[in-house]
Amino acid sequence: MGDSLSALNVKELKQVENRLEKAISRIRSKKHELLLAEIESLQKTEIELDNESIYLRTKKWRGFNNTIIKWLVVRR
Repeated sequence: MGDSLSALNVKELKQVENRLEKAISRIRSKKHELLLAEIESLQKTEIELDNESIYLRTKKWRGFNNTIIKWLVVRR
């Protein structure tokens, strides 16, 4: 590509530069869009994991409480 650019005049080089800048802008925009989608997905996963953690901790404490109640009943 470099060899073919040497044959271009200033106006043509400016057109190539403008096309490249537009392409880079589209690429950056798409990258930004994909990163935002990934962040949103990770935030949803974080919420799901937090909810699961709360559920498991609650389940653990219920089991612990049931064990204590059974132990107290047996001691009577």
